[in-house]
Parts: sequence; structure tokens; C-alpha cells
Amino acid sequence: MSDDEFSDNEDEWYFDSIKRYKSLSMFEIQKTPVHVSCIDTNSVCVISGFDKNHSEITELLLPIKSSVEDNLSNNSDLKLKCGTFSESVISQVQVHNKKRLIFSSEEGVSGAIVYGLDSQSDQIKKCGHIRNILLNPQIALNQSESQLLLSQNSRNDSFIVDINNTDISGTISTKDNLNQETDILIPLFVHFNTVSILNRRTGVANFYDVRTNSACKIAKICPPFNNAKMWSCTSNFLSQNVISSEYTVSNHDSSRIFLLSDEGNLMIYDSRNWNSFFAKYNLDVYCKSDNYKKYMQLSCSPFDKNILAVSGFDSNVHVYRLESESRLLFMHDGHSHVDDCEKETVVSSHGWMNFEDMHQIVSCALNKTLQLWEFNL
Repeated sequence: MSDDEFSDNEDEWYFDSIKRYKSLSMFEIQKTPVHVSCIDTNSVCVISGFDKNHSEITELLLPIKSSVEDNLSNNSDLKLKCGTFSESVISQVQVHNKKRLIFSSEEGVSGAIVYGLDSQSDQIKKCGHIRNILLNPQIALNQSESQLLLSQNSRNDSFIVDINNTDISGTISTKDNLNQETDILIPLFVHFNTVSILNRRTGVANFYDVRTNSACKIAKICPPFNNAKMWSCTSNFLSQNVISSEYTVSNHDSSRIFLLSDEGNLMIYDSRNWNSFFAKYNLDVYCKSDNYKKYMQLSCSPFDKNILAVSGFDSNVHVYRLESESRLLFMHDGHSHVDDCEKETVVSSHGWMNFEDMHQIVSCALNKTLQLWEFNL
């Protein structure tokens, strides 16, 4: 493609975006981001690679929302509020935005490290260590109950920890979740008293009632797609659980778990009957590279469990409405339209910014771009 043709394509994307987006802010950052999530209406938490032994944790202040025309070019209004470096490489984080705490799982470290976001300081400080026998565990967070779930790809049990006092409030025997040493177990809160442990390699998920100290297995699901090599998951309870305090989840509300394969196979199961799928779809996404699969992510809109955002397959964030068939509502492709940044990239993380706006999302990509966007329906 010639320079003139490339320039024409970029101009066309620019003018098309004015119609497609309600708001769009595009930023370049210095380090490669691997995670982003909202903290409040004004800031986001970003985890970036720093060197082979450490990660960088930052809280970035977002600009005041303005028109697409004002923010479509690279924006310099992204301000560093506070930050720190981890003692080891961070492999996963969970952000408790109500308590302004970050829980991290770090390479070579047992349990979870706790960092505090002090609104009066320019530093993020380590404020605790939830010690556990699990080394570099996978972690899940239940904000409403202040619980952390730790799992590991081993024959060890999984543990539920009360984050207020770091006491173990329950154990889950997860030995039957593993088939091979290469299996990856992903914990997930699917309701107040129910957790799931997903085997990412097989897509098999077991459900446990955690109202007693020794959790009871209540169901097992096995997606009928043998060719898939990697799965990701989320629940609508997780999305509703982390956003505005004005939005609450009832104990009587049914919850759903969403399982997505690297071939775009989407399976939905409902808590009213875990034993059979509620719905299934084939989404128009496919993970072409094994290197991308660790970034596969899906998340529900906190205000509509039929709207799902998907990323980690390519340079885009795909937003679907799930009806009798899946319908692509919107595709955010801004990460590949930033001057002087790699066009061939992958979105490494995204999160809903649903304190006020139903369709606002923050996303980051491996080409060192971070973008805040709201789409028009």
C-alpha cells in the first residue's frame, strides 16, 4: 500500500469514527500494558511490563469526556496519579475498586500481594500479603462479600480467603479438575454462594456451593467442542458485582456463566439448571496465534447480561448482543489506527466503565496504546 493510499484509509477511518463513537480518547503509554480495569469514574489501573523481573502498577487519571473530534488524535491528557513497581512479575490482578485495593499474583510468590491506592499519595504502597501454600495462584474476587478465591494448577486444594482478616473461610477440593500437568485452572465467582473452577485447556467447569467450610460440588459442565484448545470465562454476577454501588444483585437473581473457546464457540449456562446449556453461539472471532490465547477475555455489560465484550483475538474489541442469534453491535478497531504504533497488535485487556455510561469501555493493546471509548447504538 502506498503512503497516499494509507493516508486516504486513515482519513476515511477518522470521518467514519465521528459517526460511530459517542466518545473516543486515544493514548500512547511508555510501557507495554497487559491489564487495565476501572477504579472509579476518573481513573483506571494499568499493569505494564517493566523488565524481566518486575511489573509496573499505575493509576492513571482520565480526561474529562469530550467530543470524538477533540480526542481522536493521540491525547496527552492522561495523567499519572500514583504508581509503584512490583517485587516480581505480575501474572494476574484483581482490583477491588470499592476498597481501592489491588490483589496481585506474582511469579515465584505464594499467595497474593495486596497494594493500596491511597487517594492522598503519589505512591501505590504494598499493604499486605495474603500468605498461602499456593505458588503464583490464579485469583478471583467477590467484591460484595470481600472474598478472594485462590487456585493453582496442581493437586492442592483451592482456598477462599476473607480479605478483611486474611483468614481462610473455605476450601475446595479441585483434584478432579486436572487431567494433565499443562492444565490451567481459572477460578470464578458465579453467585454469592457459588464458585466455578474452569479448566482452560478442556473447557470443563465444576461448580461448588461454598456456604460451608468444605465446599460441596454441585454440577459439572463439558462444552461439546473437542477441537478447541483454550477457553476463557466470565459471569454476569462478576460484572454486576464490581460497578456502581447504586446497582445491587439480589440473592434471588439467576446468574450465568459464559465460556468462550479460541475458535469462537460461546456456551452459556444458567444457575437455574447448570446441567444443560442455556444457549450457544458461534462468534466471528478466531485466535490465529497461540501467543494471543493468554489474552482471551470476555465480559458482560453490568447493565445488560445479553451484551458481551470480547477481546484478545486480534487488535479489536468485539461487542455482541446475544439474542436468538449473536449480533455484532460494535467493533472497536482504534488500536490499529494510531500513528507510529504497530498496526498488527492484539488487545491485551479491556474493562467496562459503567458508573454512568452503559456503553463505555477502556482497552489496551500490546502496541502501547490505551483507549477509552463509548459506542453509539
